[in-house]
Amino acid sequence: MKRKLAAALSLVASIFMLATPLASAHVVVTPKTAQTAQTVTFSISVPNERQVAMVGLKLSVPAGVAEVVPSVAAGWTVATEKTGDNVTAITWNGGSIPAGQRADFTFEAQTPEKAGQLAWKAYQTYADGSVVSWDQTPTANETDNDAASSGPYSVTTVSSASPTAEKPASSSNNGVASAALGISLLALSLSIFGLMRRAGRR
Repeated sequence: MKRKLAAALSLVASIFMLATPLASAHVVVTPKTAQTAQTVTFSISVPNERQVAMVGLKLSVPAGVAEVVPSVAAGWTVATEKTGDNVTAITWNGGSIPAGQRADFTFEAQTPEKAGQLAWKAYQTYADGSVVSWDQTPTANETDNDAASSGPYSVTTVSSASPTAEKPASSSNNGVASAALGISLLALSLSIFGLMRRAGRR
């Protein structure tokens, strides 16, 4: 009897874990798709998953990206590195992202004239001097590891065709999923209650 009850509770816990989205510590550049030879406003989502403040960010600008103009970021000193007239990197220093928080940085740039992929390699510097390098080739079996010192870079695919709009998940689909989860949890709760009543009668 106790084994059946323990199994039911374990199943409930598993459902809750599956229903909870996994957090990602990746530095992500959006949009994920863009058209060739177009002026685009890029956004960098920068989370701090460590226990000390993040105090610096460097983003390498892929070859072929032109007319790079970073936006002003309150509390941060923004600078660019160049080779000739081409911007090769943007740095944000002097500010702070506390542990467990995040910030967004933006810049405007023109995409290359040829289709391809832009590899956005980023480097986070923390108050204790540690650096997390997002410069590894992305793989299908990535796992988040807050203690890691490196991870996959973000990619923007540039194509000659108009990019497909990135649509959020349908609210109706989310509602159906939530309702199904609620019904499953209710059924499991009733099963557990029934098992407990039977155990009490014995």
